[in-house]
Amino acid sequence: MIKNAIILAAGLGTRMRPLTNTCPKPLIIIRKKPLIKHCIEFLFSAGIEKICINVHYKSDMLIKYLSSLNEKRIVISDETDILLDTGGGIKKAFDQLDCSNSFVLNSDILWNIENKNILENMQKNFNEIKMDALLSLSNLSAAYGYSGFGDFCFKDDLYIQRFSKNQEQPLVYSGLQIIKKDVFDHFTDQIFSVNDVWDYLIQTNKLSGIQNNNKFMHIGTPDMVRDINET
Repeated sequence: MIKNAIILAAGLGTRMRPLTNTCPKPLIIIRKKPLIKHCIEFLFSAGIEKICINVHYKSDMLIKYLSSLNEKRIVISDETDILLDTGGGIKKAFDQLDCSNSFVLNSDILWNIENKNILENMQKNFNEIKMDALLSLSNLSAAYGYSGFGDFCFKDDLYIQRFSKNQEQPLVYSGLQIIKKDVFDHFTDQIFSVNDVWDYLIQTNKLSGIQNNNKFMHIGTPDMVRDINET
């Protein structure tokens, strides 16, 4: 069973300005609590035993908040000096976890305890022999706050590929994946995107997806913050 998770919380939050002029995006209040707290509660409710959270932008504020939780199951991957992008951030965070694979989730998705079945379903379907990563995917209609044509589509029952406009049934990455630590051994740069990792895994036929029917909310703009807090 996978008992570890990484929360990506180091981004600059440029699309969230002016709200992020004074605090990092993970500390923006959504439904009376910081966005990052929703992520943490979601993971612990599903049985995760250790969470590594990476920090960069206004890291002092985020570190102070995380420390105030007095939660020994949370560790910090500090990128204050240099932002490593999503791929580099995950690779560095793995150094804080004693595991061969981990959940990774974006901190700008509103995760609720009621959605913990998503993690349980991914656990059941993750095949370490056939998969190097398993991505949680949703229909476009279920992606509230997403702007785009789609991210991936299935090329067979197990594996996925990038979606292009001439293909049918586009799916959206819902900000949650399981990924193996040793995948990052193929990337020697310090700074790189997880998209580079996914493209590599598509070429090696090791990138898989699982479709879930849950709606998800991407908190990417001040308008989204306002809309969600008003509902």
